[in-house]
Amino acid sequence: MLRLLQTNQRKNNLYTMSQKTNKSIAKRIKVTKNGKLKARAKGRCHYNAKESNSTKMAKKTMDDVKIKPKILSRELPHAKL
Repeated sequence: MLRLLQTNQRKNNLYTMSQKTNKSIAKRIKVTKNGKLKARAKGRCHYNAKESNSTKMAKKTMDDVKIKPKILSRELPHAKL
């Protein structure tokens, strides 16, 4: 009887599980208070010594990101947009 109850609970949990967040995307993208998406500027890792100071400073900013809503809802299901 106890084993039968446990199997029924497992079956019910399959339908109530929430969607998982894609952690690799969640670590790279920040959602602002107004729902905009921001990400780190590209080209910051190495070979920056010869660049001008204005270029280096421009790379320190966060850039806007455009992602299709369907992909975003699948990868970040709990994000408040």
